[in-house]
Amino acid sequence: MKENLPYWTSRNKEIDKLIRYTQLNATQACDYLEWIPFENFELVKYIALWMEGPRWIWDEG
Repeated sequence: MKENLPYWTSRNKEIDKLIRYTQLNATQACDYLEWIPFENFELVKYIALWMEGPRWIWDEG
C-alpha cells in the first residue's frame, strides 16, 4: 500500500494528508481510511438531509 500513496489523490490536499496519515500509522488492517472514487460506487442513494447545518458559532450554554 505504501508504494501506491503517490499515485492517488482526492484532489483535496487536507483529505489526502488525513488519509495518508491513517494509512501510515495503522496498527491493524481496519485502522485506516481509504479514498474510493465516487465512480467506483454503484446504487448510490440519497440518505438524509441535515436541516440545521454546521455550527458556525459554538455556544457554551
